[in-house]
Amino acid sequence: MDGGLAPENSGDVITRLGRWADLPVRHTGYSPRRGAAESYRRASSDRRVIAKSGG
Repeated sequence: MDGGLAPENSGDVITRLGRWADLPVRHTGYSPRRGAAESYRRASSDRRVIAKSGG
């Protein structure tokens, strides 16, 4: 892809792949952001670092 992947489209890709894989839950573009924030929290990162990572 010449222009890259837009943020809106990445969520669509994640949702479609989850459906294709027949996962028991519906994943969205929000899922990776939440997962990253949870990983930072478990590592006792500063809240500012967590907020910055999620935009």
